[in-house]
Amino acid sequence: MWSRDSGGIEVGVSVSEQLMPTDNPNHLHVRVSSTEPHEALLTKDANDVYYTITRRVARRYRLWWGVPNPGDIGIKLGGTGRGEVAAHP
Repeated sequence: MWSRDSGGIEVGVSVSEQLMPTDNPNHLHVRVSSTEPHEALLTKDANDVYYTITRRVARRYRLWWGVPNPGDIGIKLGGTGRGEVAAHP
């Protein structure tokens, strides 16, 4: 499970999120793409490179593991009396 916190910054980029793999997601794939056309980097004397700094992205995500419902996966959970949980078929 995941959620994206409100706010954040997106300037000159598009961001897409996709849970992967689709049949049993265990990670979040975040793709950041420029919305501006590709252009060569500017170079001046002595081949100094001047980077384009017009694109920015800042986001915060919260990801966590959910505890499955025992009925959904066909096992019964029982306590051992010592603060532990044991799985029984």
